[in-house]
Amino acid sequence: MAGELFSHYDNVDMHGYIIDNKGVIQMDSALLDDYDFRRHDYEARIEEALTDQVFLNAIKSHLEKMEGYFDGKNDPSVIKLSLGPYRYVTITPIRFTNWSAIVLYDSSSLLGMSVFWPVYTTMLLLLIVFALATNTVSYRLIFSPLEQLVNSLARLKEDKEERIYGIERNDEFGNLSNTIQDLFSKANHDALTGIYNRRFMENNLQHIMEFLSRSNGLLSVLMLDVDYFKKYNDTYGHEQGDVCLKAIARALTGCITRANDFAARYGGEEFAAVLPHTDEAGARAVAQKLLENVQKLNIPHSESSVAQCVTVSVGVTTGTVAYMQSGADYLKRADEALYMSKQNGRNRYTYLDFTKE
Repeated sequence: MAGELFSHYDNVDMHGYIIDNKGVIQMDSALLDDYDFRRHDYEARIEEALTDQVFLNAIKSHLEKMEGYFDGKNDPSVIKLSLGPYRYVTITPIRFTNWSAIVLYDSSSLLGMSVFWPVYTTMLLLLIVFALATNTVSYRLIFSPLEQLVNSLARLKEDKEERIYGIERNDEFGNLSNTIQDLFSKANHDALTGIYNRRFMENNLQHIMEFLSRSNGLLSVLMLDVDYFKKYNDTYGHEQGDVCLKAIARALTGCITRANDFAARYGGEEFAAVLPHTDEAGARAVAQKLLENVQKLNIPHSESSVAQCVTVSVGVTTGTVAYMQSGADYLKRADEALYMSKQNGRNRYTYLDFTKE
């Protein structure tokens, strides 16, 4: 029998009671769970043992309807009481007998969680609505912009001109996008001259090589070095040397007009230019224009052995990109051409075909 049996009702200390269908209460609490529970040491009618009229009327009303109730049935029946310290009573038949046990409950202990089902259901529905609304708002305000930001960063690997999503927004997400933009700029640009740095050049050059190798496209690479730059620094100071390098960077970028071409500071006073889809004639034209642009700067250099102003030496190479080639191969070939320019008097460019020795 589930629960505690009828106990402590109306200040009468009774426990372990069973009742038959004639309203007779019998007791043997020590044997209720034993085969011999029929034995009893107390028997009385319910009117003699109990005085609460509300309870008595409920029990009697229930007993009057119990003809055939005990025949093999063991499901409890619930009676609601209108008054008294208890609000519900259950009458549980004892299987294969004409007796049943009575148990009193207050409303919360009887119903347990079920009394709160309407509340729980309402709370659950509200939680579901809140979750759906939160998910919609979160997607629109957070996940959708974040997805677009990630996509723009992925495209940035292929196109250096790709605009990072969200930098125009005036909110926290805009701050995030602008922070990423600043970090990207610092990671890929030379702090002094503002043009791309060696890291960006080498990574981007490899992507260009992979793209051009699919169609055996042309690639030209330029390497240049400022002539006698150490003497320039010794004569005019490192601060003025920085000014000179910035001017050389501007002269180099001024020679580049196509979207896919780019220039980078390779290191120290060395610079490079990468020109996809550019043949030998185009590469030579860029090198010649670079020499002229630097001369037009007319930066004094009294210690130079080739001119009274700052000059540069340039190495140029062009080749048809194949699958097994690398960007480092083109840089090496352009550097070989640069070395030849220095050996032959500086302030000039030298062209070497990529595929010829």
